[in-house]
Amino acid sequence: MESPPPTPSQRRRAAEDAAMQRRRMSVAVGAVGLIVLFGGAMASLFLSSLAYLFIGLEIAGLALIVVSFARLKRPAPDVLRSPEK
Repeated sequence: MESPPPTPSQRRRAAEDAAMQRRRMSVAVGAVGLIVLFGGAMASLFLSSLAYLFIGLEIAGLALIVVSFARLKRPAPDVLRSPEK
């Protein structure tokens, strides 16, 4: 048996839920990126013998921050856009 097709309100709700989930994931990835970035910077200050390792860690933190912003820049689905007049 097939389920009935979703109504417009159900599709809108699903799109809003997906956008919220994407936003939450983006914030989590950005937070991890900030922790890695500043953790690597602090560690390179105190353990200068391993500076290259921690510089790599800082670059990874920056990459995570860029990924988090890139995830937010996705275009909104057609369901969330206001109708054109």
